[in-house]
Amino acid sequence: MKHFDWLKHEVTNKNEVKKYYLFSSSISFSFRSYSASSASIF
Repeated sequence: MKHFDWLKHEVTNKNEVKKYYLFSSSISFSFRSYSASSASIF
């Protein structure tokens, strides 16, 4: 059972990492598009 718990923990970690990666990439994408629109205004 201990090994199973560890496996479940690893999968949860991978999902957290994936969520964080998607979150950070979406933030950087929106920041880039915001910078581009700001540059076009000035």
